Amino acid sequence: MSVYLQRWTPAFAALALLTLASACATEPVTPGADGDLSLDEAVTLATALGLQTLEVGRNPGSVARPAPAPQAGETVAVDYDFTRPCLRGGSVRSSGKIRVETDPGPPERTVADVQATEVHNACVFLVGDTDIAVTGDPSVTSTVHAASLAQRAWGPQTVSVVGGFSWVADDGRSGRCDLDIWVSADDDAGVHTTRGSICGHTFDVTVNKG
Repeated sequence: MSVYLQRWTPAFAALALLTLASACATEPVTPGADGDLSLDEAVTLATALGLQTLEVGRNPGSVARPAPAPQAGETVAVDYDFTRPCLRGGSVRSSGKIRVETDPGPPERTVADVQATEVHNACVFLVGDTDIAVTGDPSVTSTVHAASLAQRAWGPQTVSVVGGFSWVADDGRSGRCDLDIWVSADDDAGVHTTRGSICGHTFDVTVNKG
């Protein structure tokens, strides 16, 4: 499985960079007041949650059911369901499907779609200087579409993250958040869009790079 998933790493890397850019734009991370998460903290935490799904795509060795590399024009779909520890404590259960269509070309073409549902169990993330433990309330579902042509991002690349979670920070704050985020990067058209809501904060940003 890791053999063919390596082919669409460039497309996923582009999405990861776009998602990270949203968080980096708000640095340094400022803690929220009155028991809430600040916009900085919410964006950073949502980015971390979204990138967990991208990490499953880039490093599929933890997926329980391996699959052979697809032949020319073939589509391979793999279901997975596993629990893994979080780096700073707690765990997260991931389940979903990875679907990959590949054509060796030339030019080489790969289209990948991932739908993942993640249920966090006191999974700890470092947000600025604060440890925040996240528990699914009930879960977070990420949907990813990525495509590459000749090892370059091809067409719109999209990520959506939808769901809810409760959280407890090590400074005594706690609460619940809803997520509804959609990110699109179309390098061919030169348009990057991020919109939605995170923990009560709403945004709609489009950057034209043409």
